[in-house]
Amino acid sequence: MKPENKHKSKIKIVSSRKSKENKGVVFIAMSGGVDSSVAALLLKQRGFGVIGVFMKNWTEKVPGLIYCPWEEDQRSARMAAAKIGIPFYTWNFEVEYKKIVFHNFIEGYQKGETPNPDVLCNKEIKFGLFLEKAKKLGADFIATGHYVKLKQNSSNRTAGFPIPAIGNQLYSRRDGSRKTGDRDRRVSENFSWKNSFSLSVAHDSNKDQSYFLWTLKQSQLRHCLFPLGDLTKPEVRKIAAKAGLPNAKRKDSQGLCFVGQVSLKDFLKPYIKEKPGKVVFVNFSKNKKLEEVIGKHQGIHLFTLGQRSGIGIGGGKPYFVCAKNKKENILYVCEKKDLVKFFPTHISIKNASWINRPVKFPIKCFVRYRYRQPLLRAVINSDVASRSPDSGRRGRKAFGVYVVFDKPPVAITPGQSIVFYKGKQMLGGGIIK
Repeated sequence: MKPENKHKSKIKIVSSRKSKENKGVVFIAMSGGVDSSVAALLLKQRGFGVIGVFMKNWTEKVPGLIYCPWEEDQRSARMAAAKIGIPFYTWNFEVEYKKIVFHNFIEGYQKGETPNPDVLCNKEIKFGLFLEKAKKLGADFIATGHYVKLKQNSSNRTAGFPIPAIGNQLYSRRDGSRKTGDRDRRVSENFSWKNSFSLSVAHDSNKDQSYFLWTLKQSQLRHCLFPLGDLTKPEVRKIAAKAGLPNAKRKDSQGLCFVGQVSLKDFLKPYIKEKPGKVVFVNFSKNKKLEEVIGKHQGIHLFTLGQRSGIGIGGGKPYFVCAKNKKENILYVCEKKDLVKFFPTHISIKNASWINRPVKFPIKCFVRYRYRQPLLRAVINSDVASRSPDSGRRGRKAFGVYVVFDKPPVAITPGQSIVFYKGKQMLGGGIIK
C-alpha cells in the first residue's frame, strides 16, 4: 500500500473473532511523540492487533512558523512503529482539516473570538474522520495518547486493560485483574445506558487532557481506548526508555493542532487584514471609571481577554486586555487588580454537549474555561431541557444553557471551550458566547 493513498487504502488485518488471543484490532493515531508511541506499545503487549497511523493534516508553509516538522514527526512515528513491530501508514486529511478546522479558526478570529482548534480537531478529525475510516477498514477500536480515563458505567473498572509496570509484569493500579467488557463493546452498535461510557480526569492531573475531549459522543467512546489514563508522564517516558523507543526523550509538541509553533500575529496576517485602532486604558479611581487613550493596536483580533504580553505599550506598568469593542475597533486595557470588574458571574453557552445521561438542571459542579486552569465552582442551568447525548431522536440538544459562577471569573473569552466536571468525571462542555 502507498502510504499517501487517502481513501482507497487496503489494509490486511486479521479479525479479532478469528483468534482467541487477539482482543481486537486497534488503529492508533501516532503523532511521532512519546505518548502515542507508548500507547501503541501497551496495546500490543495487552494482546491487541495494533496498526499505527500518522495523520498528515497540514503541510503548507506558514508565515512566522517557528517549528512545524511534520516530516520529522512522521519519521519519528514510523521508527517507533518499527521498533514496536506494528504496521504503519500515513493518512492524508489535509483538505478536510483546512475546510473544517482551519476555516472555523479563521472565522472565529474574524468575529473577535478566541477559538480552540484542538477541540474541533479532536471532534471532527481524530474522533471523526479517522475513526470512521478505521472502522471501514475493520477496526474494532481506535486509540490515542491522550491522558484521560475512560470508564464503562456498568462496571467499576476502567474500560481498557492492565498497564505494564516499569518492570516485567502487567498490573492494574487497582487489583491487577483483567478488565472486562472490551469484546462486549463491539458486539452491537445499539445504544444502551447499561454499557455507556464516561470520561474522567487522568491520574496525572498535570497532563490531563479531558478539557479537549468534551465533544465526544457515546457512539465514538465505545470504539475508543486511552491507554495512558492511569500513568504519569515520567512513567510513560520510563516505559519508552525501557522498550528502547527512539522517541523516548523527544520533547512534547506545542502550538496549533497539527500546525506547530507559530506566532499568532504572523499566522493570521495572510488571512485577516490588520486594522489599526485605539488602545484605551481604563482606570478606577475613587469609584470613578476613567478612560485614557494610551496607544494603538494593529487589530483587536490579535488580542485575547486577560492577555498581558504582546500589548506593546511602554511605560513599565503591566497592562491586561479587559474588553474589546469590535464595532468601534477599540482595545481596552486595565491593571490586573481591576480585571475582575469587567467579567460577569453569569455567562451564556452555545453548542452544549453532554457525554452521559440526559441532564437535569440545575447542575452544581466545577468548570474550567482554559486548559490546566484550576476548577471553579459554578451552577449550570437552562430554560429548555437537554436531550440524551446520542444521535437521532436522542440528539444532543441544549438551548439557553448558561453558567453562574460562585465568584466572578477572570478573562472569560468568547469562542473558548468551557468544560463541566462532577468530581473527577467530565460531564460535557460548550462554547462561551
